[in-house]
Amino acid sequence: FNKKVILENFHYLDEEKQRELSFDLRTFQETGIIFVILGVWRKKDKLRAYCPDLTDRVNDVPVEPWIEDDFRRVIDKGSRELNISISESIVAKFLENSFGSIGVLQELVKACCKFADINQTHIGNVYHLVDSTFSDRALEEKCDEYRESHQQALELLASGNVSHSKGKQKAPLHLPYYLVKVIAQKGYDGIVGGLSRSEITDGIKAMHHRPEDVRPGDISNLLHNISNLQFKKRLNPPLIDYDQGKRLLFAIDSTFFYFLKNSNLVEFEEELPSPLE
Repeated sequence: FNKKVILENFHYLDEEKQRELSFDLRTFQETGIIFVILGVWRKKDKLRAYCPDLTDRVNDVPVEPWIEDDFRRVIDKGSRELNISISESIVAKFLENSFGSIGVLQELVKACCKFADINQTHIGNVYHLVDSTFSDRALEEKCDEYRESHQQALELLASGNVSHSKGKQKAPLHLPYYLVKVIAQKGYDGIVGGLSRSEITDGIKAMHHRPEDVRPGDISNLLHNISNLQFKKRLNPPLIDYDQGKRLLFAIDSTFFYFLKNSNLVEFEEELPSPLE
């Protein structure tokens, strides 16, 4: 067997399955079978964290960050294929609202072309796409689309996995619910560079119904198991990931940035179903 094995969407797997496969990779490596693993996560050495034996046996190939020149090359190539030109004001608007994601940029430009009725290569002279109405409609459409999907995802995340114990008289802490409220309160500016564990702890305690019962161990369990919780709630791809080394919570889906930047988060937080009721 001399082919490479490609595993797409590795992050869709249960965390325990990811861990098991990381150990299996060591065995495959010894037999000369090479795996290419594609996944979404923030931690650079995630596989090595699962299996230390993979140290010096795994090469990380990040696809990010995309820089502005990359985005412009994509737009220029597509424009040539369609025989169109896109005004600098529209390009700048889309660059600002892509949040480093080439996928978001492509979706915005595609929607803009759709509204301008450009669905094939323009025949004749170059068509100049300059009407900002089309770009505004594209932004609005994507905002509605991402808002609906991410609000549903956050509501699922906030519901958590509550296990009731007969021996406990007190109600569960419902920490996932409070974590979602902290994210909503911090918004885009708060999470774009990573949300620290201390900020999360302080934010949860400031609004919790039993702040004195929220222990450091409870916060650890919440953050260390956030990937597993998203898997159980079938949030694929996951929205957030916690880097234990940096003690930071990151957004890992660029469309989530779009949602945070362009949504009424105060209204969302007010309408978030409370597990206490």
